[in-house]
Amino acid sequence: MSQQVALCLPAHMVGKIQALAMVKGAASPLRVGLHSRIFSTAPWKNPPFMPVLFKNPVTSDTMTSNGAGFADDLSISSGSNITNNSPTNNITKLQHSTQLANDTHQASEGSFSIPKCSFRLVTTNKLGKLVDYPATFSIRPTPTSPPEQFIQKPIDEAHHTLGIHITPDLNPKRQFEILQKKCKQKTLLMRINPLPLDATFTAYQQHLMPAFLYPLVAQRLPTRAINKLQSSIIIQLLHCLNLSSTMSHRLIHLPPIFGGAGIPNWAVTTCARQIEFLQSALDAQ
Repeated sequence: MSQQVALCLPAHMVGKIQALAMVKGAASPLRVGLHSRIFSTAPWKNPPFMPVLFKNPVTSDTMTSNGAGFADDLSISSGSNITNNSPTNNITKLQHSTQLANDTHQASEGSFSIPKCSFRLVTTNKLGKLVDYPATFSIRPTPTSPPEQFIQKPIDEAHHTLGIHITPDLNPKRQFEILQKKCKQKTLLMRINPLPLDATFTAYQQHLMPAFLYPLVAQRLPTRAINKLQSSIIIQLLHCLNLSSTMSHRLIHLPPIFGGAGIPNWAVTTCARQIEFLQSALDAQ
């Protein structure tokens, strides 16, 4: 439930922790400010709290980051751009950083949900490819409790965060598999739960389609994959609307004013939403 979704790793060793911070009662409004304080506090700027260095390949601008916080999701990073640095050093730095974050939450009546926490530790091989480095990782939830271990996630295993499944290399394979399964479930529900024509189209527009568009906009699936996802649902929707399932794609997506069915194309809508988000990000700078 917590992952920095667009992480661009440097070509050196990097450690990363994903943690779900549980905040109790009246302390909950403090969590966003607490995360900001965690990432700006002085000890993080000195050893052993080494941040990760990010470099823009176009402008060559650089920046460092210890992590990111969003509501109750917390992501912590530790790394080095020194080529002779070892993954063991990075996991030690990451452990110090995570223990500090946990202790800070404890001081404000909060805590980490250890079973929901995980970490990744990656390095580069001789070919410059990012690979996993097996390691163990644990912290003490409280000063008097024994150490508890975090689960290590492989670099190719997706992490569920903010409603999407994502991997450090941003490969959407796992997300596509999940959406395929979801399509089959929704198609079956449409088949066994017939609704009036107007209710069917409203349910599709207001409930079914938005449930797919959110992960599609956040991911980078190719048009062919998006069309494959939409195909089975469109066929069932046409049956529910008493329309021919063999009608041309142009008629399916053409607005009713021009004689079409007016069913939005997921790939086109996804692209338009992504452009909107990009424009909003540029305007905010």
